[in-house]
Amino acid sequence: MSQGTAISSLQTDVTTANGNIATNTSNIATNTANIATNTSNIATNSSNISTLQGQVATAQTDITALQGRINPSAIQGFISWNYDSESQSGGNALTLGTVFLHKIYIPAGAVINNLGMNVTTAGSALTYARAGLYSAAGTQLGISVDQTTLWNSTGFKVNALTAPVNISTAGFYYVAQLNTGTTAAQMSSTPGTSNAFNANTTGATLRHATGPTGQTSLPASITMSSNISTGASIWVTVY
Repeated sequence: MSQGTAISSLQTDVTTANGNIATNTSNIATNTANIATNTSNIATNSSNISTLQGQVATAQTDITALQGRINPSAIQGFISWNYDSESQSGGNALTLGTVFLHKIYIPAGAVINNLGMNVTTAGSALTYARAGLYSAAGTQLGISVDQTTLWNSTGFKVNALTAPVNISTAGFYYVAQLNTGTTAAQMSSTPGTSNAFNANTTGATLRHATGPTGQTSLPASITMSSNISTGASIWVTVY
C-alpha cells in the first residue's frame, strides 16, 4: 500500500470515529435527558404511591366503620350473632333432652371455629352438654367438644367445634343446644315474647325453636318443618 493510500484510509477512519463520537455524544445527551425525566417520574410516582397509601389507610378505616354498622358483632370480634349482646336480660333454661335451635345469619367465606353463649344459671350433674351448627335444611355441619364441665358454671362459654366449619354460601344457619342430666343450664336471652320474635315464620324458619325431644345427643339431622316456636330467645354467636 502506498503512503497516499494509507493516509486516505486513516482519514476515513478518523471521519468515522468523529461521526461515532458525535453519535455517542448525542446519545449521552439523550440518555442524560431520559435520566432526568425518569428521575422526575420516579419522584412523581413516589408521591403518587404515598398518596395512594394514605387513601388505602383511609379506606380501611372506612371499611372498619362500615363493618361495625353492617355487622355489629365485629365490635366484639365475632363473625355473627343472632342479636346484639346488649339486648340480653335474664335467661331461659334448656329443657333436658330437648334440642334448642337459634337462627343466625353467616356470611360466605366465614370459617367457624367456636359457638358462643352465656350461662346465667349453672347446670348440675350434666351427663351431656354440647352445641352444634346446622344448615337451614337441618343437616349438622359441626358439633362442639363436651361442655358438661363448662355449662356447670356461669359466664360466657366458648364452645369449640371439633373441626372448623367453612361457610361457602351466605344465609341462615342454626346454632343448636342440648343438655341432659339432673339440672339444665340456663342461658342468656331477651325479655321478648315468641309472638314478636317468631312472627311471620313457621317451623322451618323460626327464629327460636325447639326441635327433637328425648335426645341423648345432638342428631346428625333435624326435620326443621317439625320445629316448635319457643319463648327461649337465647343469645348465641359464632366466630
